[in-house]
Amino acid sequence: MWHTGSVVTSRAGWGSNQYTRRPGAAPTRLVADLLGQAEAAGVDRRRPCQQVWGPACQVLVGPPNWSQGEHPTLEMRRQATSDWRPTPPEVLDWLADDLDIQVRWQVAAHPDTPPATLDRLSHDQVMMVREPLPSNPATAPETLGRLAAEYNLNIRTETARNPRTPPAALDALAGSFETAALVAANPGVPLTILTRLAIHFHPKVRCAAASNPNASTEILERLLQDPDESVSTAAVNNERLPRSTVAMWQLAR
Repeated sequence: MWHTGSVVTSRAGWGSNQYTRRPGAAPTRLVADLLGQAEAAGVDRRRPCQQVWGPACQVLVGPPNWSQGEHPTLEMRRQATSDWRPTPPEVLDWLADDLDIQVRWQVAAHPDTPPATLDRLSHDQVMMVREPLPSNPATAPETLGRLAAEYNLNIRTETARNPRTPPAALDALAGSFETAALVAANPGVPLTILTRLAIHFHPKVRCAAASNPNASTEILERLLQDPDESVSTAAVNNERLPRSTVAMWQLAR
C-alpha cells in the first residue's frame, strides 16, 4: 500500500457503502476539505479508481486492515451508488469516472448526482451509462436537449417523455414517428407543437394529444370530432374539456 501523509490518493474510499450508514460518517464539508487537499497536492480527481489507500480514506470508510491491504471493493462502490442511498454529491461526482460501467450507470441514475456530473456522463462512450440520464429528475434541460439527438431509441423515447426537455428538442422529436406520440402526451410540450400533433396522420399520435392534461379547449373540441373513436373518447375523458361541451356532443351523436 502507498501513503501520502494526509492526502487522499484514491477515489476508492469515496464509494464505500459505510459512508452513509456508519455512525459518525464524515460530513459533506469534510469530504470537500479532503478533495481540496487532494487537488492542492496535484492529485487528479478524474483519474479512474486505482484501489490506492490514503490515510484520509479511513475517515470515510472506517479503519482498513493495513496488514492485509484491504480496500473498498467493487461491490462497496456499487452499493454506494444505489439510488436509494443518500450518497453525498461529491462522492457521486468522484465515482462518475469509475472504471466499472455499473458504477457509472448507477451514478447516472442517482437522483442526488449533480447536474454538471450528469452532463459529463452524457458524453460517456458507453451507451448503457447514458441510458438512465433522460429519466433522472436532476438532468438539466441543456443535457436533455443533447440526448434528444441520440441514435439510441430508448434514450430518445425517455427524453420525449420528460417534461423538462427543451421545446426545440421536443419539436425535433415530434418529427419522428417513433417518438411523436410520446411528445404529444408530454405535459410540458408547447401548445404550438401539440396543435400540430393533434392533426397528425396517425390516430395513435392524435389520441396521445387528446389525452394531454394541458391540451387547450380548442384542441380538444377539434379532436372530439375525430373520426377515430379512440381519439374522440380520449378527448371526452380529458378533464380540460368543459362538461357542457361533452353533453352537447353526446346529444348530437
